[in-house]
Amino acid sequence: MKSIKMKILLSMALTVFLSLCAVGGSGIYLNYSSMIGTMNQTMTELARTASQRVSKELDIYKNIAYEVGIIDRLSSSGTSVEDKKNHHRPESQGPRLSAWKHSWSRRSQHI
Repeated sequence: MKSIKMKILLSMALTVFLSLCAVGGSGIYLNYSSMIGTMNQTMTELARTASQRVSKELDIYKNIAYEVGIIDRLSSSGTSVEDKKNHHRPESQGPRLSAWKHSWSRRSQHI
């Protein structure tokens, strides 16, 4: 047989337990949704930064390919592979590549 004291104590303990579960559950949900929002924002910024970096790297390679393509000895199909590998003397560079190197060296001196 249960006394009134035990009934009150049991109902109070059950009320405290249910309220703690409700507060804990809502805290878990809010923490989870905040974390997901932060991760989405971080991943978006990371993807944007990575794509800008890749784009810049591809532009560099495109410019190098363009500059190499305007050098007659390197773009000629009649030139042997060995001659193309040995092409590193400054006097044999095309005018655009030399001008680009000159403008780049001037820019690096100002930094």
